[in-house]
Amino acid sequence: ELFRMCGDNEPLSRGIWTFERSGVDIDDLELQKAFSFIFCECEAPSGCCEYFVTVSAIEVTDSDDHDAVVDNVRITALAQSSGDCIYEDNYKKLDGKRDCIDCKTKHPKEKKILLECGEGTGSRTFTSSNDSAFQLAHVKLDTTCLCRPMVNIEFSSIVSFDAIGDDGDVQLRYELFRVCDNRKPISVGIWSVDRMDMDIVFIDKSTNTFDFTFCDCVTCPGCCEYFVTVTPITITEGVITATVSNGRIAALAQEI
Repeated sequence: ELFRMCGDNEPLSRGIWTFERSGVDIDDLELQKAFSFIFCECEAPSGCCEYFVTVSAIEVTDSDDHDAVVDNVRITALAQSSGDCIYEDNYKKLDGKRDCIDCKTKHPKEKKILLECGEGTGSRTFTSSNDSAFQLAHVKLDTTCLCRPMVNIEFSSIVSFDAIGDDGDVQLRYELFRVCDNRKPISVGIWSVDRMDMDIVFIDKSTNTFDFTFCDCVTCPGCCEYFVTVTPITITEGVITATVSNGRIAALAQEI
């Protein structure tokens, strides 16, 4: 769970992610998995804030042979002014004016760097390879003020597999599209997520993160939208299902 704490205020939950392994039938087998996410928010309070992540054990089977270890943690924060004037009730006043922000823009300047937060579009459970593709997240940005812009896309999501038997296969295709000025969408990247039958281990339900970054160096200045779709390529019907959710996307643009 990600929290934000600003000043003397109480910590505020900003997002929850779940990691799950259940029905694991293993013998002296160590499972290791990286877990990562991104989070982007608009209109964050001005001032000194701390972001921190907590890990809580919701359910862990009591066993002398197996346990869960969380280590090697990294976190990074990137902040940028939106250029908008946002008043908060807890801002102090000085001589009738706000002492932390001057809302009179005397000399507007072009932004050399743009950070835009996107939106997720919900969740979808796939039960068959005939199911239609689902758009999981999208982000819009206007790079008109940038000369020869480069765009970096950060994306993360949750993907869960729920198996009834031990012989189910799943392959999902994540695809990143770019569409500019209402033109035809162009595919700029494809990633695959697989859950194949393994004789050495059977896990009836698992929840992981899937994330990627993509750098686009060929964009022209203008208004563009990036969106991610998920398409089921292979699903063993009646044996296993796949659910994608919690899509998060952010775009960082900078002129060369």
